[in-house]
Amino acid sequence: MIFHWGRGIFILYGTFVLGILLMVSFYMGQDVQLISKEYYEDEVRYQNKIEKLKRTYALKDKVTFKTADEKVEISFPETIHKKISGEILFFRPSDEKCDFREKLNIDSNCVQTVNFHGKRKGLWKVELSWKAGSEEYLNEKTIRIQ
Repeated sequence: MIFHWGRGIFILYGTFVLGILLMVSFYMGQDVQLISKEYYEDEVRYQNKIEKLKRTYALKDKVTFKTADEKVEISFPETIHKKISGEILFFRPSDEKCDFREKLNIDSNCVQTVNFHGKRKGLWKVELSWKAGSEEYLNEKTIRIQ
């Protein structure tokens, strides 16, 4: 049997169409969902987070984070004379079981100290959500506990 170029073209196009049909049928069977069922509500919450970050960046004096001797000291600007309240979320990107929250309880020097004795050393992400007066702020920082 002699192989003609007409048969070659037919086999090439047939294989192409069959491949496309298989690919379409495979992807039509895939389950496509949004990350969250409350997608739009999450978007509003994320916009609120952006607004808090903008207010934080607009502050003249910034919140500072200092790590030493298995402790984290968070210093608030003394220019804010309003009652400060809020909470701190510490989370480890590598192990969510180590995550913990702590209520904001600053001393008279506008400093919050968090003791890491007994906690895992390494990389931690800190999300400080705080309120001074009627304004809400948000600080995000990555720290290393040694």
